[in-house]
Amino acid sequence: MAGIDRWVDDLRRPRWKFWVSREAAARGIAGLGEAGAGAVPALMDCLYDIGRRTSASDVLDPVVRGPFGDALVAVGAASVPPLVTLLSTSLQGLGYMAVEILARHGATAVPFLAKALEDPKSAARKNAAWALERIGPAAAPAVPALIRALEEILPEHMEVIRPGPGGAPIVTEARWENTEREILELAAMSRGTEPPSQLGQREWLALAYMAALRAAGAPPSAAEVLVRTLIAGKDDFLVRGAAERLLREVTGKDFQSDTAAWRRWLKEQEAP
Repeated sequence: MAGIDRWVDDLRRPRWKFWVSREAAARGIAGLGEAGAGAVPALMDCLYDIGRRTSASDVLDPVVRGPFGDALVAVGAASVPPLVTLLSTSLQGLGYMAVEILARHGATAVPFLAKALEDPKSAARKNAAWALERIGPAAAPAVPALIRALEEILPEHMEVIRPGPGGAPIVTEARWENTEREILELAAMSRGTEPPSQLGQREWLALAYMAALRAAGAPPSAAEVLVRTLIAGKDDFLVRGAAERLLREVTGKDFQSDTAAWRRWLKEQEAP
């Protein structure tokens, strides 16, 4: 274990003066696989250092975060719990890195991410959903937790986009002809500032949950919740559009924004 001890010492060196040696140490630990689990605290310190000192654009550069992310994935499940704790961070870019690395863990991270959907902090819940979305079909075991999370944020009327000067909407529909993944990525880039779309917290969460449900393969049983989401978000084209698309996928029906038609369809499904 002399090798790992030396690499851990290198990881704890001051960032700017010994950055090359820290990267080399991370690569060495990655080569150990699960035997390198003892280096997780030091690797997490490096990740925190990147998020605390590096600009958001640099954080998104694989060259900057690569060796440390690779090592945290290579050591296996030991790195998942500490990475999950970063999902609620307010540090710009740090949550993004945690999401990306957790997504690379795949099915191993799914139970932890499903549990994170119960976190009282909305940032943790949103980032957990984003990670599940990136994991894709392997996140299927988290679908019940995603449905519960979506149910919990359904108010009678979701917050609508706030008007700008003169009452005109701040965001136009043309500007937001994006996929849910692009919307979520922009949300991550905007962490620490007011989201450019001026969407309320519940809308961001709803989009994250629905994007994750789609990627994980939402079952037809999710239709009732999605219809209620469509109704609750009827004044918000982003939430409405996401709910419509996911409903089409899980039910094979296309009633678009006709909530009355969706309600009738649901009632027909309940009939014996």
